[in-house]
Amino acid sequence: MELLTAPNQPNPEENNHVTTGTSTKLRHLVETIDQADRIHETGNMCRVIVAELETGEAAIKVPRTAAAKNRLLREALVLSLAQENEATSPLVTPKIIDLQETGTQYIAYYYVPGNQLDRAEIQRLSVEERCNIGRTVVDFALWLNESVPLDEYPELGKPLYATSMGDRRLMQLRANTLTRRWTSDARREWPALEQATSMTLDASTLLLHAPATAMLGHGDLRADNMLFTEDAGRISLHGVIDFGMAEPSYMEYELQHLAQWGPEVVAAAVEQFKARTGTILDEELLVWWSRVQCLAVIGYRWQHDLPLSPSAERAFEYLFPDLDYNDGTSIPTGVI
Repeated sequence: MELLTAPNQPNPEENNHVTTGTSTKLRHLVETIDQADRIHETGNMCRVIVAELETGEAAIKVPRTAAAKNRLLREALVLSLAQENEATSPLVTPKIIDLQETGTQYIAYYYVPGNQLDRAEIQRLSVEERCNIGRTVVDFALWLNESVPLDEYPELGKPLYATSMGDRRLMQLRANTLTRRWTSDARREWPALEQATSMTLDASTLLLHAPATAMLGHGDLRADNMLFTEDAGRISLHGVIDFGMAEPSYMEYELQHLAQWGPEVVAAAVEQFKARTGTILDEELLVWWSRVQCLAVIGYRWQHDLPLSPSAERAFEYLFPDLDYNDGTSIPTGVI
């Protein structure tokens, strides 16, 4: 597997203020985004342009919806606060170049170098590499919480969505609804489905005993938002992007995506957290959140008769690795 080596980052001390020329170029790129030939990504929330500036390669995120605009402003605030302590961060994070809060909104930051790996590629890494990644994610989550303490920035204490920390039970309800639909129609003969989803029906006590909100979380520490590099043949986690979901959280929720990379990764993360803080994480709650999130993604698309999305496909593959939603005997294509 060939990955980028970790390159030198632009010196933030040399780029504290965006120049007039750079700002003008950024605005022009955003205003002509429909003609842009370097659109890196087009999602439901944002479009991302990659641009070459005199000071380095930049990513420009342009929101598509009102919710995305709120996320953009949240991301800008968290990044600006966290950058005051970037020297101690275990990972590279985006460094803001420019922020436009009125008119056509956008945020521009230096492109974080590295390569993305999907879940299958991560699982093919050695156990040591995966466990080291899990430990690094723990270190990063602790660094973010220490860099932006909620008690000092109450404006970050407000959840972004109804499914945020104050009302994540909606996610569980979605998963339960999906379970009932699966077990009440022709698909109920799938024992794998019943086995994989039954825990959602009895897991309300986990939420009732969830830890109190005590930290600012990234909110979306999945592989899609991580950048990896290679050094001497070993793969390591190099950077984290997309802070638009940062909000009040707790560690079991923050680390949930590690469960998709293997139980040994979860064990390494739990051990690292204990070594750093003296506190033992609720491993059952961490794994439960991983499964409920995936069920919620699938259930939402099923309920609203939406076509398959990449995230729904990944969720399905994680929960039901032995089933194929395209084989004619499982969930038909485009119906989830």
